Amino acid sequence: VLAINWRFLGDFGDYLEIPIRAQKGLKGVTNGSKGQQTTRWRKSMMPERSAKRDVGAQRAVPLRETESLADGYRMTELGPLPEEWRVVKLGEVANIGHRSQKRLFQVQVPFIPMALIPEDGLYLDKWEKRAPQDVRSGVLVKNGDLLLAKITPCLENGKQGIVRNLPIGWGYATTEVFPIYPEDQQLLLEFLAYYLKVENVRQDLASKMEGTTGRQRLPKAVLREYSIPLPPLPEQRAIAHVLRTVQEAKEATERVIA
Repeated sequence: VLAINWRFLGDFGDYLEIPIRAQKGLKGVTNGSKGQQTTRWRKSMMPERSAKRDVGAQRAVPLRETESLADGYRMTELGPLPEEWRVVKLGEVANIGHRSQKRLFQVQVPFIPMALIPEDGLYLDKWEKRAPQDVRSGVLVKNGDLLLAKITPCLENGKQGIVRNLPIGWGYATTEVFPIYPEDQQLLLEFLAYYLKVENVRQDLASKMEGTTGRQRLPKAVLREYSIPLPPLPEQRAIAHVLRTVQEAKEATERVIA
């Protein structure tokens, strides 16, 4: 169980920066005494004289002549990252869309329209039951897929979710989403989902959309070639755990207030 230092996590908007800034800090949060945790967290979140960059920016800001990287960090195309982290193309560690196959139908088919894809939250637990003749178009989705909206303004609004609890294990969704699932055991989808929620990442993806005004879409090729930070898998699990715990606490507080 992670011993979370709540003081330095801040609110939901702030802690979304953790996936690309605080691998060292997470080690501090999960190990050592309270005083040691505080010191390590501060050092990781605010490394002295380190290069500055926007969270999720696809271009690093050059270091000034008087600046140097903090110990344990290296400069990458995404900016300073912990030495153990890699920068990869999303298509190297994940598949986008399932292979074409014969349409699968039963008496009733789970279908996920855009309206049921959340803007907040991690998982997608809702769907409609439709008769086969009512599913004229759609993309195949399976339990465990991360659905990412590709059309404006849904992409900018953060519509995405990891599919779970489909009663037959699969279903269909609007054609305006990308189903994403890991290529192998290098990527944890929960980690990717939180990274894609970072505002600057969303803005950067939105800037790469194509098409006419009001109907712009993110091309699959662009998403496949998009660079993401990739910590070691244990670090991804730790980061996702921290963010999920904070998010669940925030949601519980909002329910009480409501």
